[in-house]
Amino acid sequence: MDDGNGMNGPHAAHPPDSGQAALVIIRGEPFGKAFEVGEEPLDIGRSRDCHIRFAENSVSRRHCQIWRTSNGYFWIEDLGADTRVNGDPIRQCRLRDGDRITVGSTVLEFLASDGQPSESEQEAPSLA
Repeated sequence: MDDGNGMNGPHAAHPPDSGQAALVIIRGEPFGKAFEVGEEPLDIGRSRDCHIRFAENSVSRRHCQIWRTSNGYFWIEDLGADTRVNGDPIRQCRLRDGDRITVGSTVLEFLASDGQPSESEQEAPSLA
């Protein structure tokens, strides 16, 4: 069953094609909703301009941003809010398959396909 986001079911194990990624809500509402993470930077926050919106006071208007570098890594940057990855506060860090991102009281799981480059291919983060 397609959930309208190009993923099958609320907890598809991995996005369908190599080099793609998704975020799945694992705590919060709507539980199980999946969001595709593509080539364009993805803004998360309370603002209507954000790609993923959470209407709760503990979420900033622009809470964090996720993007993909030219070599295929996915990065997240806290935009001065209190974004956490695997429980640790971050300013900016590379995302890995299974990482848990906390935005306010919501927790999203980052799911990456097997197409991410090896550790030795890592580059300095920049919007590509």
